Amino acid sequence: MSKCSIYVRPTLNPEVGKYAVIISPTLREIDSVCKNLKVLFNLYHPMNFLIWNCRGSTSLEFRENFRELLRSHNPALVVLLETHRADHLSMPHEFNFSNVVAVPAEGRAGGIAILWHANLLNVSTVAITHQEIHCMIQAFWLIFLPGRVCSFFTSSIWCFNSTVFAVIMEHNSQSIIPRVKLGTQGLEVSKLGFGCLGLSGIMNTPLSHEAGCSIIKEAFNKGITFFDTSDLYGHEGDNEIMVGKALKQLPREQVQLATKFGLILSEDFQFHVKGSPEYVRKCCEESLKRLDVDYIDLYYPHRIDTTVPIENTMEELKKLAEEGKIRYIGLSEASVDTIKRAHAVHPIAAVQLEYSLWTREIEEDVIPLCRELGIGIVAYSPLGHGFFGGKAVTESLPEGSMMAALPRFNEQNLEKNKVLYTRFANLAAKHGCTPPQLALAWVMHQGDDVIPIPGTTKIKNLNDNIQSVGVKLTPEDLKEITDTIPISEVFGERDHAVISKYDYRFANTPLKN
Repeated sequence: MSKCSIYVRPTLNPEVGKYAVIISPTLREIDSVCKNLKVLFNLYHPMNFLIWNCRGSTSLEFRENFRELLRSHNPALVVLLETHRADHLSMPHEFNFSNVVAVPAEGRAGGIAILWHANLLNVSTVAITHQEIHCMIQAFWLIFLPGRVCSFFTSSIWCFNSTVFAVIMEHNSQSIIPRVKLGTQGLEVSKLGFGCLGLSGIMNTPLSHEAGCSIIKEAFNKGITFFDTSDLYGHEGDNEIMVGKALKQLPREQVQLATKFGLILSEDFQFHVKGSPEYVRKCCEESLKRLDVDYIDLYYPHRIDTTVPIENTMEELKKLAEEGKIRYIGLSEASVDTIKRAHAVHPIAAVQLEYSLWTREIEEDVIPLCRELGIGIVAYSPLGHGFFGGKAVTESLPEGSMMAALPRFNEQNLEKNKVLYTRFANLAAKHGCTPPQLALAWVMHQGDDVIPIPGTTKIKNLNDNIQSVGVKLTPEDLKEITDTIPISEVFGERDHAVISKYDYRFANTPLKN
């Protein structure tokens, strides 16, 4: 039997450092394995990578089966190879799918598929044991990803003639969401973050701690490392307690934890803001205790206290940073003037504001300033409080949800806004994705310094959100999407009156004496 060709290719950008090994079998063996692909896909779905030898002489039956598999199971990345040129990955013209590529693609999480030829091992397939394959996989990981600790679900092995097809499902290891710098102070996060508010209710039915922790762990395992919470979320900081429990089951040094302080909700549903130095320190100490961590990666005032000079608030935050209790300082819903003055006291890593297709005011003032100062932008409610995910349009609002109180979701405005959703959903179909995926992709395409933090209580929605990372948009696409949601045709203010008075536009503070 002739020797096989061996390829080692990065599966995404080198900063993440994942690889796929492709060992190409003979044409006869490919056709044999192809007949059993449906079993593989059904057992391990979603599969992230399908790495496949595809010569021009491959049978018509194979091509038809292959097309059908791509349509029905839609792996995030399919790499097709021709083995007669060892330095060449090619894509035959007959496979006209956006996720069939000859180079790495960013997308959803899953496993790594490896075609392994028996000749490489210099033994017959009969002699290859399950344990030996597993040891080789671990050795592969040590060679190409030194210093990383990975554990795996038991690998499943299919042997067809002299080919071994190993499907490796990675466990407790991050996937292929790109990592980017948030600001210029050194903070690095996943390009897609996760907002934890919904896990404790308000807009939906709250989850138990066990269920909430499962969502957080699933997000981490699929490559999300940036998690956002607040001492306001949940009863008496319950959301921070939940997040802290989840962190105990994750490698702390690989998580970027953001939390907030200073926004207080009274029993009569009135908001108050407090940013005095004494209160800053008190809140930080309490959050550290609830989260059960030694430090917070990114700490924000949730809203700006307009009775206290921002310099006073920042000086206390600076002390907390010097003590190692927080690593980076952020601001939430801060005005241009407040950002400038705060940044002069201590560099600001990120500013968090509402930013989505139907809330774009910050493009005129805050975003240009942040880019001038090297500050990252964290976009909360990037799906418009779920509107672009179909909330109140294709699905009813959860019982007891406060979303009905938001102006854009009241009965009169919602009926008018539904027209926008229908128009947008048609555009998403044109791009071959769902409305929430297109909405998130639009936000992410506003720049590497813009990090959306959508939240969800459902694994399905989490997976859909992650797939938005793989949606590629041209400048022409972005303009078409923006034009589809004209701000002039959005009905209703973005927030309830009880909180809108703390909007960034009104967040100037008195000058320090």
